[in-house]
Amino acid sequence: GCFAGRRWMHVAAGGDVMPCAYTPLSFGNVREDGLAEIWKRMGKHAAYKGSADYCMMRNPEFRKEYIHTIPKDAQIPLRVDLQYKK
Repeated sequence: GCFAGRRWMHVAAGGDVMPCAYTPLSFGNVREDGLAEIWKRMGKHAAYKGSADYCMMRNPEFRKEYIHTIPKDAQIPLRVDLQYKK
């Protein structure tokens, strides 16, 4: 299964915290919020509450709801708390 956002996370060079290096969604920035706070935020998000049988980026439903809706001119990684209200 996929442990991204459940057992591990990725911190980009700019400080954005993402479930993994392949998911262009940020749950916060360590320069603004504490890592524990960001981890809790990620764990409460609908997409990462339960378990995943395989990579979320290969999940068509996840991609339809969270990836394909990213505006073309958006800065990546996209801040989840600003774009999605789940």
